[in-house]
Amino acid sequence: MNIDSPLVRQFVEQGRVADCPVIDTHAHYGPYKAIYMVKHRPEQILDTMDRCGVSWMIMSGHRAFVDSAAGNREIAQVIAGHPDRFLGYWVINPNYPEQVERELAEFESFPGFVGFKFHPSIHSYPLDGEGYRP
Repeated sequence: MNIDSPLVRQFVEQGRVADCPVIDTHAHYGPYKAIYMVKHRPEQILDTMDRCGVSWMIMSGHRAFVDSAAGNREIAQVIAGHPDRFLGYWVINPNYPEQVERELAEFESFPGFVGFKFHPSIHSYPLDGEGYRP
């Protein structure tokens, strides 16, 4: 690390670098059986983001791993409340192929989603399985 760097100096002095925004591209929202999240409401998350110098957060919802339709809508509400700070990943659960097509069609009607979240281990489904084909 170059301690004479203006970026390093600014970070040490101010705790962040104004010219270098931080974007958290892997975040999860909401309660989950294996994780205790003390600050889980959007306003609390924003407070933590501000303290840490995070400009944007891209998240998926823990609820969506169990009920993708409800969980994706929950994230849509969080994004709608703070579209200048939050973006989302749309969760696809390949174990319910009858829902995948419908949920894919809904994806574009909710602003602020920038991609898809696949979780083969939680869904116990191979990433190259037929349920992901659509």
